Amino acid sequence: MVKKIAIIAPGYAWLPGEFGTSRFSFLAGFLSENGYEVDLIGSTFQHFKKEPRDIERLKQLQLPYKLIFIPEPGYRKNVDVRRIYSNYIETRNVIKFLTQTSHLNKCLCTLKIQS
Repeated sequence: MVKKIAIIAPGYAWLPGEFGTSRFSFLAGFLSENGYEVDLIGSTFQHFKKEPRDIERLKQLQLPYKLIFIPEPGYRKNVDVRRIYSNYIETRNVIKFLTQTSHLNKCLCTLKIQS
């Protein structure tokens, strides 16, 4: 039986070709190579650049794990009420996704802290 795991890292799941650390894509690849079926769940917004991701380009990457993008409206500045709203919408969409998903054995989820 294949173990199925989701790594939910909406603000931190930087992928090959994107600027930023890639610890979650590394972890997804590592788990995939060691017998897990992995869903790496990120958002449609690239937090480092403060712009929408190129989803079509990212979907064309040949990765050993599945990419899932959760809708998020985004924001322009780190200190902005729109950032709080964007994170709220993203969290709501992650919860909605998880309640509609029953195929997972395990889930690793990162949390954003509003400071």
